[in-house]
Amino acid sequence: MPAEARAVEVACPVCRHQARGSAFPVEAPLPVLLVADTEPRTHLLLDLPVDDSDERDPATAFIGAALVDTAARPLGATQARVDLDARTHLLLSPSEVNDDDATGAASGDPRTRLLRGPLSPGSERKTPLATGATQLGRLVPPLLGLSRALDEALHGRWAWALAALAVACGFVAPTLDYLSSDGRSTLSMFTFTCALVGCGLLLVALLHQLRNDAGEWQPKLAVSRVKTAAEQLIESFEQRAKSPRYLQWLLVGQALSLVGLAGLAWAGWLSGVRLLFGLGGSPSSLPFVSGLFLLAGVGVASYGARAAPALKFSLQESGDSLAAVADLPPIMDLSEPLPEAFRSGTTTLHRTLIALSQWSPRHWPGEAAYRAALERHLQRHLPDRRIERERWVGRSRREGVIDLVVDGMVVIGVKHGFHDECAERAIAQMAGYARAWSGKPMILAIFEAPSAAVMASSRADALVDLHNEFALLSVRMPAQG
Repeated sequence: MPAEARAVEVACPVCRHQARGSAFPVEAPLPVLLVADTEPRTHLLLDLPVDDSDERDPATAFIGAALVDTAARPLGATQARVDLDARTHLLLSPSEVNDDDATGAASGDPRTRLLRGPLSPGSERKTPLATGATQLGRLVPPLLGLSRALDEALHGRWAWALAALAVACGFVAPTLDYLSSDGRSTLSMFTFTCALVGCGLLLVALLHQLRNDAGEWQPKLAVSRVKTAAEQLIESFEQRAKSPRYLQWLLVGQALSLVGLAGLAWAGWLSGVRLLFGLGGSPSSLPFVSGLFLLAGVGVASYGARAAPALKFSLQESGDSLAAVADLPPIMDLSEPLPEAFRSGTTTLHRTLIALSQWSPRHWPGEAAYRAALERHLQRHLPDRRIERERWVGRSRREGVIDLVVDGMVVIGVKHGFHDECAERAIAQMAGYARAWSGKPMILAIFEAPSAAVMASSRADALVDLHNEFALLSVRMPAQG
């Protein structure tokens, strides 16, 4: 305590402890310092708002403190008036106050210092934008839960869901608008509501799939996924001459469905604008035409799916494929030519590996894009085999999803890169496949990984163990350069 400070009798408002200390003018949020002469305690009353909420921002829940000059202020007789609802009561021992390592002691200054750091709750206030972002963030968990529930409910029923959307938004809603407006408009309240609810539910059902390779949900991936899907659809049309007939039907159905969905969304947007600004308009055929496009797309895609090859699973061929895995090395580099003796094999495993070795290297952003691209590649190079992508192990996605399955027999896992974390996920993923689908040959397809990162990896021994125990082949896919 500085010698020139005037001593007065003051009391701690929390514990009523009487002490002799120094009275300083109160300029909130500076502290009131009471040094006891009867007990070895120091009372600090910090002018900080008390936040008793259950959820706190971890960046602001921590109170940083250091020492500041409190004695160099002008002396005055005003005693600190303490508001118990706005201050925090701390008890410090004399050793904590007279810390020799403090800034003041290091400079030879005996004065006590207390500094509220920049992370103090009272130093920064949340802006309305930050508060709004926090409130929106609380909606994410329930939205993801709803997304998973819708995805499981629509699994295997997407064609029916899209057909129902086409009928409701393309025919029922505009007809009701036409009747309610006495024939003046087909783009009004019913069309807007139907498009908003229908398209909104479809988007929510896809929301939980916006996850990166590590499984973390990232909504910013939506733009990248849409761009990648458009590029892959264009690439598939460019190579339609090399595609089997059923795949050509699937591509046409997907294109028609996208046109129909875009038309229904645009009709809903126009209806909303007219309602908002009170605009009139003549009856429009846009929702009817869009509904017809969507129905036609669903029908063509369903026909293509039924025309796909049927499963040709047999115990004899499964046994031959397992024996072929045992004769091959655990880790293979498909950028190098396959042995001639292997090319003469006729099992599903042999044909799948030959098709994988014919992969045309191209960079795609993430494992989801590589799965879709590899599915199209296998459909073109194995036209008489059934290719399934993201096949559920059980009745729920939570029970496990297999990246790709060839003819119900060969299981393929897809990995982008092979750094340490990715290698750990790959090993756990393939071990899970082996437990879910025991007795089937498996292939781990590794994209965009240098040869040394796979062949000389610290996790290579684990891949060898999986090869010996679960009939797993790890292959490095051909890469650019």
